[in-house]
Amino acid sequence: MRAPSRLNTTAPMLWAALAFGGGIVFSRYAWRPPGWWLIALIGAIVGAIVFAGRQRRLAPVLAMIGLVGLGAIAGSVRTAAVFPPELAPFDGKQALVTGYVVAEGAPQLAGKRATRDSFDLQIESLQPLDRKREPIGPPVTIRANIRVSVYSAGRWEETEDARSTEAGVHYGQRVRFPGSLRLPRNFGNPGSFDYRQYLLDRGIVAQASTRVDRIETLPGWEGSRLELLRSRIRGSVLDHIGNIWLADEASTLDAMLVSERSLLDPDVRIAFQRSGIYHLIVVSGLNLAILAGFVYWVLRRMRLGEWPATVLMLASAVAFAWINDEGAPVWRATAMLALYMVTRLLYRERAQLNVIGTAALLLLVVNPDALFGASFQLSFLAVLSLAAVVMPLLERTSAPWRRALNHLETTGYDAVLAPRQAQFRLDLRLLSGRLSWFVPTWIASLTRRPPQRLAEVFVSATGRTLLYAHDLVIVSTTMQICLVLPMAWYFHRAVTVGVPANLVAVPLAGIVLPAAAMAVGVSYLWLPLAKPFAAVAALALRAISGSAGAMLSFQGRDLRVATPSFWLIAAGAVTFVFCAWALRRRRAVAALGLVSLLVSSLWIGFIPPRPQTRAGVLEFTAIDVGQGESLLLVTPSGSTVLIDAGGQMGPSRSSFDYGEDVVSPYLWQRGITRLDAVAMTHAHADHVGGLAAVIRNFRPKELWLGANPDTSLLRSILKQARQEGLSLRQLADGESFAFGGTHVEALSPRASDIRGEAENNDSLVLRNAYGETSLLLPGDAEKKIEKVLAEKPIAADVLQVGHHGSATSTTAPFLAAARPRYAVISAGANNAYGYPRWDVVRRLAESHAATWRTDTNGAVTFYLDGRAVTVRPAALLR
Repeated sequence: MRAPSRLNTTAPMLWAALAFGGGIVFSRYAWRPPGWWLIALIGAIVGAIVFAGRQRRLAPVLAMIGLVGLGAIAGSVRTAAVFPPELAPFDGKQALVTGYVVAEGAPQLAGKRATRDSFDLQIESLQPLDRKREPIGPPVTIRANIRVSVYSAGRWEETEDARSTEAGVHYGQRVRFPGSLRLPRNFGNPGSFDYRQYLLDRGIVAQASTRVDRIETLPGWEGSRLELLRSRIRGSVLDHIGNIWLADEASTLDAMLVSERSLLDPDVRIAFQRSGIYHLIVVSGLNLAILAGFVYWVLRRMRLGEWPATVLMLASAVAFAWINDEGAPVWRATAMLALYMVTRLLYRERAQLNVIGTAALLLLVVNPDALFGASFQLSFLAVLSLAAVVMPLLERTSAPWRRALNHLETTGYDAVLAPRQAQFRLDLRLLSGRLSWFVPTWIASLTRRPPQRLAEVFVSATGRTLLYAHDLVIVSTTMQICLVLPMAWYFHRAVTVGVPANLVAVPLAGIVLPAAAMAVGVSYLWLPLAKPFAAVAALALRAISGSAGAMLSFQGRDLRVATPSFWLIAAGAVTFVFCAWALRRRRAVAALGLVSLLVSSLWIGFIPPRPQTRAGVLEFTAIDVGQGESLLLVTPSGSTVLIDAGGQMGPSRSSFDYGEDVVSPYLWQRGITRLDAVAMTHAHADHVGGLAAVIRNFRPKELWLGANPDTSLLRSILKQARQEGLSLRQLADGESFAFGGTHVEALSPRASDIRGEAENNDSLVLRNAYGETSLLLPGDAEKKIEKVLAEKPIAADVLQVGHHGSATSTTAPFLAAARPRYAVISAGANNAYGYPRWDVVRRLAESHAATWRTDTNGAVTFYLDGRAVTVRPAALLR
């Protein structure tokens, strides 16, 4: 590799954006009064002015310090969104909600017996209701946006009606309904997703749920006419997509064209995620760039000049971003595209880093909090990787040879190229001369070009095709390497098949998106005319889906990785900067930079961190999974077993998976990437609904289970266990075994007690002892089983309170036999069941058990060292 001669390496705007962003970071993690930062800013400005003419090297440094101060001020004085205090009395209560629709929802697959819909509503008033939905107070006027989930019984049917909003509401429509209102909460586990802030960033301050038949339409209309127009256009596009393609293809194109993923088949979603091409079904910079590039290409083929073509292309990009409901990410991509095209027109094609810096700086000035969002970081790093690493790499590898293919017939062009490229052109002309002998005369006469020229065109086109394939491999591979760190941090995923999957999918997406857009556009004129474009899009889409499915057959296709440590993140950032710098230096330094970046990426993906556990103690952690249960045991020898994995109860389902979205992130935050065993207490969804995802992510060796009735939920878990090669350990009353330096004893159930339907009393009851300390884990066992257990030696230091604190469990005789010093209750905040019951809490207090709760304390950890027990609750809930 020879050093590039045409690459611009200066990027003052990028450094300015980094300095401004650094100030925002300081304002959050090293807070100081805004006045302090203002003094620093003024000092830096004065210093830059004083030294501008004397110390030119010092002036830029002072300017950067000034930008750090400016960023800190912007971060310090930002106005954070808050939850209206008027909503607090309605949290977890029934209310009559009156308001108007500000965002239409879309139906979602929600299991075999129910469908779910959601829409956003601006509240006009709330009136408190009792359990029978009777008013118990006057209406309260409140102005706030809430997200409403709508449930309805009935089997899901793939009909045209299923593609419309099931709740029958439209933008601006006034509605009224009785529903349960709740403020959003985060799960109280280290590493949990900040769901509260996610909703606040979208203007949502509360959530509500109601049945579809309880929604009443009111007279009147509220809202913005422009937003109404956008909503109708978006709905019309979705309807046309549904009319042109079959349901499976239409749902995928809904996601790729209009960012509507609610009807996406879960299997398709998982296949795209695990093969590393999920970005294709999220309207992002790639989708925008493909469609905008296609529009620009068509306009240039129509002989439009660069300026008119650029303006019309940007107008189409803005329209695409406006129709989509993806928010900031697609608008960021649009802004960066506009900046790039403007700089290109101003003959600054090689100032990519400056363009990125300018766009990032403008975005952070408008919204400093965007810096901490995954979307901004991923978008910025992807584009930065493209400009700082990929483009210099291509400039050193394929770009000289691509220039050598230009004007192959012009010998005078050889003189401006390097000797190797000039010799390459001579060899191509010789090859073209030999190939010209095979050009039929009728083709030469038809094209009115000599055979030599036709052969040169063929050779040049072949060379460009090979270089395009080379560039595609380089771009895909390098981008996968550069994005390993954020993918590990945010998604705990290292996709080993991402490179080949993207090599197939990205070029095909370049066919699918333009063809689908043409089909939708033409369908407004005449539907049959759209069929050829639709057929091309469908064929390419099937190829993408087929390739994604094929990639899933490879062993080790999708590695789930733990949260990287601070030092690993720092090392990754340093190697990225070093690689970007090294690629602009001589060959040996550039190669060293690439190797260092590759090594750091492989380290993140393939070398797991050391788990955060204590040696020589038995750890018991009740993980916060809301109104469900999930328990982690870590033995003195470091063996790990997860008992249950949370889940949702009731007939409705959503795409939220407690195993994937709650339990797994907690384990990854702890540095745990493998489990020795998983256990299921009984086949109720709030206990084992997330177990399949945990088995898939952590590949345990064993599955512990007691006697259970044959249910569909049990069969699905056993199927997942067989697919991952788990061995089954069937436990029954009276069995005991050694595990990781502890003694495990099964106290229930007996096979003779199992009935046809899954019941709480099916629960696998375990007692785990280490030295003189022990745990008692009764699952959801109720009074009947507790009566039997009370006759056994079940004394334990720590008790997991049965059935989430329900009055059906934790009886006085059982507590008298167990004699716990500590107790923990797994329950959801303001749950509909009223758990834990007051009388259960009172009985625990009377038995002198110090009681902890996941709904108020978050995850709670108990350490048993064989002699004593210490307790460590999670950090305060955010």
